[in-house]
Amino acid sequence: MITKIDKFGRIVLPKEVREQLGITSTTNLTVEEDGKRIIIEPIEEKDMTVRKDDVLVFVGEAKINLEEVLAADRAERAKKIWGDNQG
Repeated sequence: MITKIDKFGRIVLPKEVREQLGITSTTNLTVEEDGKRIIIEPIEEKDMTVRKDDVLVFVGEAKINLEEVLAADRAERAKKIWGDNQG
């Protein structure tokens, strides 16, 4: 299959390719350079939550250090309660 790049640097993936790979207008893609090749792959989006015992639970991968965020939040709450003179 042959496609062209338009004047804005965009390419159109042929409909047959999009349908075969399940790519839609909302699909995120990775673009990598490999020598003289360009590799474009769809990012598999998985549900980041599951329901366990009627409770919605996050099962995804955190992109932040949760321990640092929780510690900072606790420190801020303590500062509001006790002021700057914590001991």
